[in-house]
Amino acid sequence: MKIVSINIAQPREVEYQGKTKRSSIWKEPVHGRVEVSETNLAGDRQASTLTHGGIHKAVYAFSHDQYAWWEAELQRTDLNPGMFGENLTVSVLDESQTRVGDQWQVADVRFVVTGPRIPCSNLAMRFSDNSIPRRFSESGRPGVYLRVLQTGSVAEGDAITQVSTGDGVTIQELFQAYTRPHDPGSREFLQRALTDEYLDPDMANGITKRLEAEPASATYETLDPENWDEMRALAHRMIDDAVDYIQNVAERPVWQPVPAEVRQRLQAPAPQLPEGPGPAYEEFKRDILPYPMGNIHPRFWAWYMGNGTFMGAMGDFMAAIMNPNVGGANHVAPLVEQQVIAWMRDMLGMPASSSGLLTSGGSMANFIGITVARNTNCGCDVRHLGVRAAPGPLTVYASSEVHSCNRKAVETLGLGSEGLRSIPVKPDYTIDIKALQEKINADRAAGMVPFCVIGTAGTINTGAIDDLNALADLCAREKLWFHVDGAIGAVAILAKNVKSQLAGLERADSVALDLHKWMHIPFEAGCVLVRSESAHREAFSLTPEYLAREVEAKGLASGTHWFSDYGLQLTRQFRALKVWLSIKEHGLERFGRMIERNVEQAHYLGRLIQKHPDLELTAPIGLDIVCYRFNPGGLSAEKLERLNRDLLAELQEQGIAAPSYTTLNGVYCMRVAIANHRSRTADFDVLVQETARIGHELAATKPNN
Repeated sequence: MKIVSINIAQPREVEYQGKTKRSSIWKEPVHGRVEVSETNLAGDRQASTLTHGGIHKAVYAFSHDQYAWWEAELQRTDLNPGMFGENLTVSVLDESQTRVGDQWQVADVRFVVTGPRIPCSNLAMRFSDNSIPRRFSESGRPGVYLRVLQTGSVAEGDAITQVSTGDGVTIQELFQAYTRPHDPGSREFLQRALTDEYLDPDMANGITKRLEAEPASATYETLDPENWDEMRALAHRMIDDAVDYIQNVAERPVWQPVPAEVRQRLQAPAPQLPEGPGPAYEEFKRDILPYPMGNIHPRFWAWYMGNGTFMGAMGDFMAAIMNPNVGGANHVAPLVEQQVIAWMRDMLGMPASSSGLLTSGGSMANFIGITVARNTNCGCDVRHLGVRAAPGPLTVYASSEVHSCNRKAVETLGLGSEGLRSIPVKPDYTIDIKALQEKINADRAAGMVPFCVIGTAGTINTGAIDDLNALADLCAREKLWFHVDGAIGAVAILAKNVKSQLAGLERADSVALDLHKWMHIPFEAGCVLVRSESAHREAFSLTPEYLAREVEAKGLASGTHWFSDYGLQLTRQFRALKVWLSIKEHGLERFGRMIERNVEQAHYLGRLIQKHPDLELTAPIGLDIVCYRFNPGGLSAEKLERLNRDLLAELQEQGIAAPSYTTLNGVYCMRVAIANHRSRTADFDVLVQETARIGHELAATKPNN
């Protein structure tokens, strides 16, 4: 037996329904592939039909002795002869060259209007046993082929990329429903299609027979898998793919842009009918998985993001399987979160009576901490009367290097951007304590009401750590709330080479920390700790009748600790499980060693930069953040900035590495934030080598930029 693949080519003018038209079909090669299967080799059915970017693509596989049927079918008078063009190219593949598992390239079949404003056929699929090849009849499956359905006016150059019935139901949807007549939604869809006045009679007859032959499923409709064994097999394959994806991450580019055709497909409307888990997963692998942000790669150092842990990802999966709401109630998930919060509290050395909450990240953790500070220390009942009842404008103090989320928090709390007082920093980018004291004194003299100071444990630009003990002393003296934004550096208390720099952290009234940064918990995982449990609870607790509970009661609604009393959210996901599993798997000491290594790697990179004649550090190395630029000399500040902007883009576009950028004292520079447990020494060698190479290439090709 031989395999015949048929391609359509060469448009031509034809007579059809009394009018002269040009053929509107040709084929082009594309990158899709079709796998040979046993049924394809037997010539039992069409090999595949695919939709790619809104363009229909098809390839057909027939046994050699069935080609005669296809050739005869072309002579049918009720079909538009222009559909097939002048030349029908047939390539015969010898059976010895084709075996199960082989692939061949799909042909791209596209319908385009080539003449002036003329009627152009819409196309539909026809289902009918008396007009199909014998091979379909014997197998009990309906035949499917393209047939002229109706005409409409289109302009020259228009492309028909979607075939549909008169009411806009696409043929793909109709065929999908046709293959699942037992599904209630598909059955309803087919019954609705039968009311379409433009529906081809043979198609309507085929649908009717299909509905009669396949009665509605007696299974009660739910969102569970229709076939648990198939879902188990798919889940196993997804896990295998996930393991491969992480294990081989270093072999892929750090980052690559999303192609235009993928962006287009991701703008498609939601399907009205089931596509099934298998096809959905294949589409995910094609359009989503290849184009990540890149932060799991060993050479991703942009912004400040962790890599994640595989056990943490499994924790997210199992949390979604359990699917609890951790806002409150009597079940195990809140107990897990309480334990994780206790671990964080003990890690930072805060009192056992302290309160806490897992959050989406540092932004929400800082918001909660500053909210508790305002409500506790503003001089009025702000929850009842609002900030207008305060004895004066409320003010918060932080260094000019504080993260922008703190400004958002202050603005959201009704204090305005003027409510956040920006304090200058010293040359090492830590807050100037003397300037802070002077600003507090001046604001009080002007009638303002200072209530909080924010210390930063790891600034976003350079990783600088404020003098936390000095800030704690000042806050105690001035009776101010001491909040620490430790989103970047608080967890570095686990590292022996950093811990001493965080002295005073344990004295804070509240601390925000990010577990999805340097502890690599999969996003999202932040945490806020508050020294005073009562102050924390009083800032957010609100118990309407439908959430009332009794401490000593039994049942689901009992329990004393509802996390909805400690933050904005009533609906809360089971974030704690991925943290719990990751810490159980690795232990805190291993996390500490990963942090120590990143700090050492930052100083290693700093030494490489200092040794290179064309590279220069632009700030002291704080924690694990290195800021530098390429500077071959002889360039103006404007040209040097343009050169480094282009250089950064090339590092990313070429998939070599992913630093980010910042501006320090008016100087644009690249910023390498090394919160990456997969980075190796060789990765930093590559960064320096490629920075210099690309920098010189750009300087040579754009000397006047």
